Amino acid sequence: MSDANGENAAGTAVTAAASSAPLSPYQSIVERLHALPEEFNPAIRLDYELNLLEASGRLTLMMLIAKRGEIEFVAALGHAEIKRVGETIKALERTAATARPDAPPPGF
Repeated sequence: MSDANGENAAGTAVTAAASSAPLSPYQSIVERLHALPEEFNPAIRLDYELNLLEASGRLTLMMLIAKRGEIEFVAALGHAEIKRVGETIKALERTAATARPDAPPPGF
């Protein structure tokens, strides 16, 4: 973001030409990734929560039973993520090397 003087938070001048220049396919991918909201992996968040409860002596069997649905949901998300990562790795392995830095590999 820039202020009224055309400077960003770091005090660096922002030019209109830089923001209106077309993005290369790789820049487009990076911009889309950068625009995604930051979030914790739900399994890591749940693990942290349960470890805090255990360390403070407040984790009980009844709490674990109450969290059973959340634990199962998080485990299913983790399995789906592992599958997606595996499919992505396979797609990358099948992709032929290219000397075109101006275009992403096929399928991306």
